[in-house]
Amino acid sequence: WSVQRQSWRLTLRGHRSGVLCVNFSGDGQRLVSASSDKTARVWSAGSFGECLSVLHGHRKDVSWVTFSPEDSEILTSSDDRSVIFWDAETFLRLQTVGQ
Repeated sequence: WSVQRQSWRLTLRGHRSGVLCVNFSGDGQRLVSASSDKTARVWSAGSFGECLSVLHGHRKDVSWVTFSPEDSEILTSSDDRSVIFWDAETFLRLQTVGQ
C-alpha cells in the first residue's frame, strides 16, 4: 500500500486461504506471511514480491510469524499448539516446540 498515492503497491499471491499475520525482516529486505492454509511464505520485499520459500510443517492454521532479532531465524506459531524455528537462509526446520 502506498500512503502517498492511496493505492496498492504490490499484491503477493500464493496462499490458498486467508493471511493471518505478516512481518518484515529487520533489514526490510524480506517479509514473511502466515496463513490459514497451514503454511508460511517468505517473500522478497523488492518490487516484484517473489516468493522465496513455502514453509510446510504445521497441521493447523499458522497464526503468527516473525523474524528473530538478528534475522537469522523465522519463527512460526500455529493453532496446532506448536512453534517451529526455521533457518532464514536455507528455510530448513531447526526445531519444533510443542505438539
